[in-house]
Amino acid sequence: MKTIQNLILLIAPVFFLTQLICANSKQNNGSILVKGKILYEESKAKKVIVKLYEHNELVQAQILESTHNINLNLDRNTEYTIEITSDGFFDKRVKISTMNLEPNVNPSAIKFTAVLLLKNNLEESDDFLMDFPWAVYKYSKTKKQFVLDEDYTYDMIKDVDRLYKSNSPQDSPPKKD
Repeated sequence: MKTIQNLILLIAPVFFLTQLICANSKQNNGSILVKGKILYEESKAKKVIVKLYEHNELVQAQILESTHNINLNLDRNTEYTIEITSDGFFDKRVKISTMNLEPNVNPSAIKFTAVLLLKNNLEESDDFLMDFPWAVYKYSKTKKQFVLDEDYTYDMIKDVDRLYKSNSPQDSPPKKD
C-alpha cells in the first residue's frame, strides 16, 4: 500500500500547477469553463459519477466510463460544488464561486486534478473529513482569474495526511521504496 504522505507529496504540486495553467480559449457566452482530470490512489475506477450542484441543488449529473475528464460550463454569480464519486473510493468535492466576476471579464478556464482515495485505507468511523471539499476556487479581481484557496487546500491535505497516519499500524516496520 502506498503511503498517503508520498501520494500527497506527489499530487499536491499538481493542485497548484493546474490552477496556474489557464486554457487558451475564452468563453463567448460568458460562462466559465471548468476542466478536471481524475486520478486514482492505487487502482483505476471503472465508472465515475460527476454531479454538479448549484447552491446545494443538483443541476447536472454525468457518468464517465472510459475517459475520466470533466468538462463543465458554469454560470456567473453563483456557488457550485462538483462532487466526484466512484464505488470503493471516497467522494471528492470541489467548491467554485463565480461571484464577484466583472461583467466584461472572460477569465481563463478553471483546471483541477482530483485524486480519488481508496476507502479501505481508512476506517469508516474516521472518514468525516472526506465530506468536506478538498479545494475551493474563487475569482480574484486583482489577478483577473480564478484562483485556488491555497490555505484551505493545504490545511485539507495536512488533515487527511494526519487522518491516514493515525490509522496506520504503529508496530509494522517502514516499507522500503
